[in-house]
Amino acid sequence: MTCPRCGSACLPADPECPRCGLPFPDAVTPPPEPATVRTTRASERPWIVRGVSVVGALLGAFLVLHFIGPGEAPPATTWRPADLPPTASPSTGTDVPTGVNLAADATITADRTADPSTDDAGHPVSYGTQNLVDGDLTTAWRATGFYYDELITIKLPARSQISVVGLTNGYTKKDAESGADRYEEGRRILSVTWIFDNGVSVNQELEDGDRSIQLKTIEPVQAQTVQLRINEQTTPGFGADDYSAITELVLRAG
Repeated sequence: MTCPRCGSACLPADPECPRCGLPFPDAVTPPPEPATVRTTRASERPWIVRGVSVVGALLGAFLVLHFIGPGEAPPATTWRPADLPPTASPSTGTDVPTGVNLAADATITADRTADPSTDDAGHPVSYGTQNLVDGDLTTAWRATGFYYDELITIKLPARSQISVVGLTNGYTKKDAESGADRYEEGRRILSVTWIFDNGVSVNQELEDGDRSIQLKTIEPVQAQTVQLRINEQTTPGFGADDYSAITELVLRAG
């Protein structure tokens, strides 16, 4: 285009004549060119992918060396017997409590013990005092009738601190052949006295119908010989099964 005043050549975008200064009110300013935006795919950035992989590998190596140490395996879970739940007896469903039973290595004697017999399948069954600490709720010590003014004596290998005592208050076995319930058939013990060789004695009341080892926490006592006396029992469930029985007994340090 040319300036209408001086005839000089001008560009369409000129706002005025570059020679005489005549303004051009209809001048059009072209819009700016749009910026070029380039979308780049991950596959087009191999150096970034490689960089991330290297950083991840270095970070993993740092964590292994920092927390585990060179040449060491990850720490294993520590297992302790005390972490286990009580052991269920398959034929009774009652629980044997965990923990060290001081009486397990004791010499145990009873003033009376019933003669051996057979179960309903004809298998021999004995009722010696060794059954009191065998951890099996299908075996028991027992004696005929009411075990009155008689003792069970527990002599420990050495003088020990005792702060927990306990026992089952009957014969917790159910016969595998017939299903006969020896607990219901015999007498159940309702009260006993624990007598320690330092002159201390402790009474324990027992719950009829509770087939578990019923525990009692006492003031700690130092003793080597402990005697158990039965004070009170129920009448037998069946006349032909008049027996006093204890399936398990427990002495513990804590």
